[in-house]
Amino acid sequence: MCSSDLNWIAGHTDRFKAIVSHAGLWVLDQMFGTTDHPMFWRPQFGDPLTQPEMYEANSPHRHIEQIRTPMLVIHDNKDYRVPVSEGLRLWWDLSRYGLDAKFLYFPDENHWILTPGNARIWYETVLAFLAQHVLGQPCAGPRPCDRRHCDRRSARPAAHLYDCGLTRAGRPGAPSSSAGRPAAAWPFRCGRCARCPGRAAWPR
Repeated sequence: MCSSDLNWIAGHTDRFKAIVSHAGLWVLDQMFGTTDHPMFWRPQFGDPLTQPEMYEANSPHRHIEQIRTPMLVIHDNKDYRVPVSEGLRLWWDLSRYGLDAKFLYFPDENHWILTPGNARIWYETVLAFLAQHVLGQPCAGPRPCDRRHCDRRSARPAAHLYDCGLTRAGRPGAPSSSAGRPAAAWPFRCGRCARCPGRAAWPR
């Protein structure tokens, strides 16, 4: 099942304890104008400017008010098939409605997670999110990087995870304390931490 289906399901049932949406479609007419493959949509849905009916009837964002399930939104900055604007809009809409949501952002990945270190971040974050909401386990705390080559003051983050309370508009790179709450128990890594897998570094 693709994340676009999950985004739709989130607005139509509360039977699930958690939903993970990776590179999912959220606003269909917006997606048509930003994807690198709009011709896939035109034969099926038509042109959103002249034939908006199919886009409006099938766009998951129309049902934001019915979502009750905690969601982990994952998106990659270099995803041109499903641009990052879909993930940012989804996370912002969830935040605006006060829903339980987190946003995992990879600045250097595309539609797939290809870097081994980033793949580890992906699995750690998804499993931690599901363990919290499905199994009722507490969030695992961050594990500090103990390698000497890891300089947390200057290393570029390989991924960012935002809580609804951490930033007002979900802008990647915004200070983690902008809303006055710490980013407790959710892993971040610096770019050099790929050399020491299994360790998480927190931005300072």
